[in-house]
Formats: sequence, structure tokens, C-alpha cells
Amino acid sequence: MNQEDVLEILSTAPIFNSVSVSHLKEIMAISAVKNYQKDDIILDEDWLNNFLYIVLDGTFDVLLPQDSKVKMRLDSTVFATLERGACIGEYSFVDRKSTSARVQAKSDACVLAIPFARLESLLNNDHLVGKLIYRNLLSIVIARARNANDIADMYLPNDSFS
Repeated sequence: MNQEDVLEILSTAPIFNSVSVSHLKEIMAISAVKNYQKDDIILDEDWLNNFLYIVLDGTFDVLLPQDSKVKMRLDSTVFATLERGACIGEYSFVDRKSTSARVQAKSDACVLAIPFARLESLLNNDHLVGKLIYRNLLSIVIARARNANDIADMYLPNDSFS
């Protein structure tokens, strides 16, 4: 994937909403493109993660796997399918804790891997860009939390709050 294609995808990615092209180019300069094959695991539960990923091509499932080494489960639960422009690893970026779910390629896929430390340095050096990206990130995390709540509600009896 060429630089122009990457820039076009980043400019439409929700995490970079309202971020200038020049700042996107700075982010690209500190990042690397990584390719994955179908079924590759990009992150798994309780892994240490040092990258924020932006999906450039393909799709990824975010799931709590049945074959987890962290918790025994009756079945896998898919919380989301992430496509072009979506971010991966945002929880770890914010709290610097190990990952809480598996992210697995649903198809052959490509991501932009942005190192946490270098991204944080850019955001600390430009408070306006930092404010934009953190605000966008908050919106993404809230939307994902609401989605997780909706999934959890499927497992509760309808009269549980009556």
C-alpha cells in the first residue's frame, strides 16, 4: 500500500477526525505498515501492547475466545468486527494495561502500527492535536462500551430490572 493510500485512509479514520494532513504525515513517519493473514492474531487477552493500530485493509474480529488462557468460557463471543479506518489497541494506549480481548484477522489484512511512546510524544508536543485525538478516542471507546453493554444485555433476562 502506498503512502497516498495510507494518508487517504487516515484522513477518514474516526480517531483522526479534524486532524490536519501535515499532522497525519507526522504520524505516518513514526509508524509502520504490517500485513496479516486470515486467522492471524494481532492481539490476545493479557498481552502487553505498545502499539495503536489503524486498519488499512481487511477486517478483524474483536472477541473473548473460548480457548482463552485467562478465563474458561463456554463459547467465543465476538464483540465487534473492525474494518478500514478503525483503531485497535486503544484501551492499552489509554491505560497502559495488558489487552482485554483477542483481535484476530477475519481476512487478509493490513494495519498501520503506531508506537505508543512516539505517538504520545507527538500529542504532548502539540496540545491541539492531542486534544482532538484524545477526544476522538474517547468517542470511540464510549461507542464500544455501549456496544459491549448491548451484547451483555442479550444474556440478561428481560425482567431482571423490574
